[in-house]
Amino acid sequence: MDVTARFRLAGMDFLILFECKRHKDPVKRSDVQVLLAKLQSTGAQKGVVVAATGFQSGALEFAEAHGIACVRLVDTAWTYITRHSATAAPPVPTGRYCAYVMTPDGDDAYDFTPLDGAARSTLIPG
Repeated sequence: MDVTARFRLAGMDFLILFECKRHKDPVKRSDVQVLLAKLQSTGAQKGVVVAATGFQSGALEFAEAHGIACVRLVDTAWTYITRHSATAAPPVPTGRYCAYVMTPDGDDAYDFTPLDGAARSTLIPG
């Protein structure tokens, strides 16, 4: 593994695995399959392949089917080719919302406060 990112959010631990490829040819499907196996064996929540030369179509299809992000890096410009699984349906708007405000409580944790209409109007004017 080239890079790992670990963080805690809302009391949950997250792990992201990054594979960085600087090959002369585009990344192959087999490279993405190896990352999927590492995701499964470590229990990581997300996998990202970063490549300077791009990706073969089979690698992109496999990555998209398994929710692996493919990023092309040229100089300092990042281009996200895939980010998440295509099987996830977008949320359907219901006309209602439910939200919470997260604030640090000072003990390495967070307080969660329901966001009602009055609080929403002070946070999001208009």
